[in-house]
Amino acid sequence: MASLDLLDLRDRLNDFNALMSFNGPLSESIIKDLGDAVRRYLEEEAASRATVMDVFSVFIEQTQNIRQYATSRGGDDAEFWLLSSAISVISANSSNYFVSSGNWVREADLPDLTAHLDRLRSLDGPGLKKLYKEVLRSPAAEGATTAGLGLIDMARKSSQPLSYSCREPDRESERGYVFFSLQATL
Repeated sequence: MASLDLLDLRDRLNDFNALMSFNGPLSESIIKDLGDAVRRYLEEEAASRATVMDVFSVFIEQTQNIRQYATSRGGDDAEFWLLSSAISVISANSSNYFVSSGNWVREADLPDLTAHLDRLRSLDGPGLKKLYKEVLRSPAAEGATTAGLGLIDMARKSSQPLSYSCREPDRESERGYVFFSLQATL
């Protein structure tokens, strides 16, 4: 295995004004600990209370979505590990915070996910609020483990439409999956 150049990695993260990054399998305890660290960091940076809560909640929602997806879809231990392995980065510029995450998604699950995101991207603030209320009031789908409000809430908090991208795998062991990246701008 080639030696990891940590200075190069640090410099690349700094090029994107990364405030926090995590790479690896997500567990509930890791999500909680990282969430607490994000909140403390932003509070120390004198971010407004509303900004701290928005960045924190979007970070938690993104990481919990990844964990929930892995739990609901991961078949054997190897697939669960692949689906729960993620990268999460919080970065900033002078006017915005960016909460980004990426994880492996089964190719078969991608059309529904992207269709849902495209719908959210097409709605303005009032449209997102209306959809949120509709989903909140409607009965949960049979077998659903969540109410389905997470992405809608992220879109409502975001100052720009949620952005996403998909990348085909390079390794044979990842065939049948797509690396899915999601970014919220706050």
